[in-house]
Amino acid sequence: MKTKIITLVVLILALTSCRKYPEGGSYFLANMNKKISGGYNFTHYYVDGVDSANYYFNNDYVATLQIYYSHKNYNEGQLLFEHISGDYKKEFWLYDTWEWANKKKTEILLTFNSFSSSYTTKDSTIATGPFRKGTSVKWEIMKLKDRELYMECDYAGKHYRVELKR
Repeated sequence: MKTKIITLVVLILALTSCRKYPEGGSYFLANMNKKISGGYNFTHYYVDGVDSANYYFNNDYVATLQIYYSHKNYNEGQLLFEHISGDYKKEFWLYDTWEWANKKKTEILLTFNSFSSSYTTKDSTIATGPFRKGTSVKWEIMKLKDRELYMECDYAGKHYRVELKR
């Protein structure tokens, strides 16, 4: 009986002391590559504390971030901006690679290295802030749950926070 109680106490302590992200989600005994992989929609986009989502993403603009895990030497993803206005639709893609920026898997390094669009343009500055061709930015994961991913970074003298949902 005493052994069962000690085992139960140890088990409870192990489960309650698992590492967590600052705003929620655990990364104890989880396959983090699978957990972060998937498609996310931007719900909030804060620049220096001001929610700018309506400025960048509204009824005309939609943005999604795709994060794919690969068993090869690199992981890839894409950021898709869709501009839908009236009868036409324009799409802009930023292709990225990503990697865990630390062993704890609490930070992710996103590197956007190519740009394409559904119509003729060479303007890769359509994306904003740390989401543009040629950037390599380390994001701190604040929350990672089954359907939510919150990340923050500092880029070009500004603080960015994105809240994403599946």
